[in-house]
Amino acid sequence: MTKSRILINCDMGESFGIFSCGDDKAIMPHIDIANVACGFHASDPIVMRDTVRFESISNRFINGRAFVVG
Repeated sequence: MTKSRILINCDMGESFGIFSCGDDKAIMPHIDIANVACGFHASDPIVMRDTVRFESISNRFINGRAFVVG
């Protein structure tokens, strides 16, 4: 029997300005991959920067997630 590993993926960094959404720091130890909100649909430059910095020191895989209306 082979062992399987499940990777936990989470959308993060969705706060915007004074509006806080989620507790990224609390969930970080429990995930493998973090999708960081980009493109101003659910984040701002400061939140994106802070989220990526924290994820980098937490040794998580970081993925950018952008939403484009066209």
